[in-house]
Amino acid sequence: MPDTSDKERAASVSPEELRRCAEILEAVVADRTQLAEVSQEERVRLLQAAGRVCRPTRWEAIKLSRGLRLQERLRAEAADRS
Repeated sequence: MPDTSDKERAASVSPEELRRCAEILEAVVADRTQLAEVSQEERVRLLQAAGRVCRPTRWEAIKLSRGLRLQERLRAEAADRS
């Protein structure tokens, strides 16, 4: 289970920041030599984080699923009120 600091960091990420992360990852995919410009420690950290997004643990997948269902329910309730 993630610790509180992980939750706090996750809560502070905006949709625009996520879009920018996707752009950066796509640029790295296009030219992996860019990874040589950072330390091995940072490279490992980046690749592990990207891997966890791509292949989440069971708990992380359940958490995402619950969050998506909640958003859908809130959208449906808001539409019903309109």
